[in-house]
Amino acid sequence: MFKKSNGKTSNGDGGLRSSITDYEFEEANSWDNVVSDGIIRKRNDMRKSLLIIVLLLFTYGQFSFAQQFALQSTYKIVKAEVLDGEQFHVTYAMSFKDSKSQQEYHHDTRVVQIGNSYVKDYSWNMYSLDSLYTEKSKFGKSSKGLQKPVFAFNIIRNNGSNQNMISYRMFGALGTLTYEEEARPQVWNLADGTQKILGYSCHKATTNYAGRKYTAWYTVDLPLSAGPYKFFGLPGLILKVEESTGMYIWKAIGIEKKKRKIVKNTFERQVHTSKDKALKTIKRMYATPVAMLLSTGTMLATVKNGKLVDITEKDDKPIPYEPIELENK
Repeated sequence: MFKKSNGKTSNGDGGLRSSITDYEFEEANSWDNVVSDGIIRKRNDMRKSLLIIVLLLFTYGQFSFAQQFALQSTYKIVKAEVLDGEQFHVTYAMSFKDSKSQQEYHHDTRVVQIGNSYVKDYSWNMYSLDSLYTEKSKFGKSSKGLQKPVFAFNIIRNNGSNQNMISYRMFGALGTLTYEEEARPQVWNLADGTQKILGYSCHKATTNYAGRKYTAWYTVDLPLSAGPYKFFGLPGLILKVEESTGMYIWKAIGIEKKKRKIVKNTFERQVHTSKDKALKTIKRMYATPVAMLLSTGTMLATVKNGKLVDITEKDDKPIPYEPIELENK
């Protein structure tokens, strides 16, 4: 949805990091995933083996390491369901922060696949490593994991049912959450102002969505109601979106028209739940990252003064976090 409004012409366009030195794990013979009261719990029998992560941590006058855990793991793809054929393949450079206090941006490469019935937005960085891990694991080989955080949400919009299928990659061994929600177009205000992106003449639009203000740039040369994340409803493809405080920025860096498949992947250690429980779990993960990881049977340790020291719940500290959607309905 959109409506016309007047506006001004717009111009164009360190912290701590985890050093995971070594990790090995054997999958348990039996895993039951339970989401209860917003908490993921793993249940298993006595044959379960433990994931051991040894972290070398930078310390600044205190034993502080909470942000070291804000890194997702790669997982095997156990099922790939073809949903649609791709008409357009749009690549976006994304910059984002987990909180306003974060000094430097995280960066991700996002892909938006646009088909007749489905639109899929996913992290290329995460998908490429998941795919590599899936292939190498067939031959008993290991592969490189994620070295930096990615934007954890992947979204598939079903245009027929007006439903979003959401997946969220948790920290470490916490796995992936999936849930459904209604897909609703933003209420857009069309404003004055133009900008060139990838050679396309783009027009300006603004919206208030889920408690944040966004400015978008779309091109009517590509009359597609799609864009990055959950943005759609404009009379053309959205090529750039910027949140008013600068916490989230997407900009198209490539557009292709190839015959690829739009696929819904299912991963090992994936849990399907409700939106409400998923959001509570994510909030809890940032508030008590150590407790969440320990609840899965993960053992955490750090090297301190040349000795290996266990990390326990008493060492837990929250990671500053502001969800992208401040208001959820």
